[in-house]
Amino acid sequence: MDLRRLATVASVTAVLVAPRGGALGQAILYVDASATGSTHNGSSWCNAYLQLTPALTAASAGTTIRVADGVYNPDPAGFPNPRQATFQLENGVTLEGGYAGCGAPDPNARNTNPSAAVLSGDIQGNDPASNEFRDCCNASYLPGCPDAACAAAVCAQYSFCCDAQWEEICVETARSKCATLCDSKDDNCYHVVTGSGVDATAILDGVTITLGQADVPTFPSEDSKGAGMYVQGGSPTIRNCLFCRNDAGYLGGGLYVHTGSPQVMGCTFDDNRASAYDLESTGEGGGAYVEAGNPLFSGCTFTINEARSFGAGAGIRLVQTGGIIEGCRFAGNSGTAIDCYLSSPLIEQCTIVSNGGGIFLGGGTPTVRDCSILGNFSPGIYCFGGTPKIINTLIVGNFAGGSGGGVSCELSNASILNCTIVANTAYTNGGGVYVGGSSATQIKNSILWGNYRQSDRSQIYLQPFSPSTIPTLTVAYSEIQGGQSAVGGLGTLTWGDGNIDQDPLFVDADGADGTIGNEDDNLRLSPDSPCVDSGDNSAVPPSVTVDLDGHPRIVDGDSNGTAVVDMGVYEAPKPIPVLGELGVCIMTLLLLIVGTVLIRSHGRKAFEP
Repeated sequence: MDLRRLATVASVTAVLVAPRGGALGQAILYVDASATGSTHNGSSWCNAYLQLTPALTAASAGTTIRVADGVYNPDPAGFPNPRQATFQLENGVTLEGGYAGCGAPDPNARNTNPSAAVLSGDIQGNDPASNEFRDCCNASYLPGCPDAACAAAVCAQYSFCCDAQWEEICVETARSKCATLCDSKDDNCYHVVTGSGVDATAILDGVTITLGQADVPTFPSEDSKGAGMYVQGGSPTIRNCLFCRNDAGYLGGGLYVHTGSPQVMGCTFDDNRASAYDLESTGEGGGAYVEAGNPLFSGCTFTINEARSFGAGAGIRLVQTGGIIEGCRFAGNSGTAIDCYLSSPLIEQCTIVSNGGGIFLGGGTPTVRDCSILGNFSPGIYCFGGTPKIINTLIVGNFAGGSGGGVSCELSNASILNCTIVANTAYTNGGGVYVGGSSATQIKNSILWGNYRQSDRSQIYLQPFSPSTIPTLTVAYSEIQGGQSAVGGLGTLTWGDGNIDQDPLFVDADGADGTIGNEDDNLRLSPDSPCVDSGDNSAVPPSVTVDLDGHPRIVDGDSNGTAVVDMGVYEAPKPIPVLGELGVCIMTLLLLIVGTVLIRSHGRKAFEP
């Protein structure tokens, strides 16, 4: 049993399953767009408010607002620009969505997976019901776009838009020829929800936040940030929410936070974008962007989000923050899954698969622990500056167009401990690990196997940036395919004790599909692997007590009476003792003695059913 994961789940579950409506005696207001009562004052499901804004206005500290399934738009009344309308969270107020509402057999029945209580920025109600506008009116770099009429009109002028890829000139043409389709979001709210100035008692639970459009082109503008949710100086609690189809012109397509420490639990960020506000800029934080705070992202999912124009952090972008990202999944995002700049978060128990890149660590003292980073199209982890620690992490099947398919360290003092780095590829140097400039990197208790660059199979590559910036690398108690000769380039190499070059004997490296670099790979060690009990216990940080499976990290794997850590991310199971000839004889004799005693005591009935 993974005790670490159990503790994490228990703490999050305690929050997620709190009684609906909060503490005894707490006021409850009801919101239901389909309520049929005669008095819409929020007093019951059928007398519920028809829109959310009046309920937020009426709520005070201690109030829970229950929202039935339906579509709710911010009220633009009183705003000089209707697009400034937003749902503002309040301290002490809990907003819960996903209820069945008036007319249902059980109006308090609730479903938040995903919630059909939709907070929408489409205040004019003129957006397409489908998602077609996204790939016709934005560059997808794939052939054609989903709307057949728009694709035909564009490709009649530029055939390559359908034959090759839908790029910027195709988008420009679509905006002129398919104006109804493309301009549908130009009148949407800048921020669907706002959580500025609130603390953790402002709770948003179980709603879908969609169709925000923070697209003011001037810079700087707060209305080019946080299309789904905008937070300035706030730390709200956000749980069980879906952020989807939100577009920011600059930062934080789904969520933007500046100077705050939100707690984001059990949320999904799907198909959000941070675009470039001009030709010289990039979008940052397609799913979420947090600057100057200590956020918690726990048990969240980030899929097909985008930071445009080679921007930073298609999933999450952190700038000058600490915080924790735990138990999250990142898949199919068109850029780096997690991007950290001058930040020192703990990133643990995350799965990062098939993104435009894995993790970028740009300075600070971040820690990546107990993660699986698989099949990404950039280094699995790219370290630039700082003192990152990479511990108990599986890094497999990633491809870098430059250097360092598995891990790339530039000007970085990185520690790589108990990692399994396998079958990564670099176009230039260092299929497994690249160390460049004045980096001082150490690799201990790790396995590097089957990594290669296009021209050879060097596992590790050292590259000076100048005569005064010479990289240094220490390798000890590690399995390195090819041994010391697999380290290429120029630098200072300390080849320590305990290194081996033998087949690690993985259980099933390429999994059932025969392709390495995805989630069916089994890179656990066979009991007779040379990596078993071959590590250095002193290199294991005190905080690391379990392996990637959640099993005890240091055990006596070879049954010699001494517990020694294994190389790589997994501890091999202890072998089952094999009986020799003497053991078989002893067991046979014991069975005969037991059988004789039973017959003498109970007769033949001892063996009858």
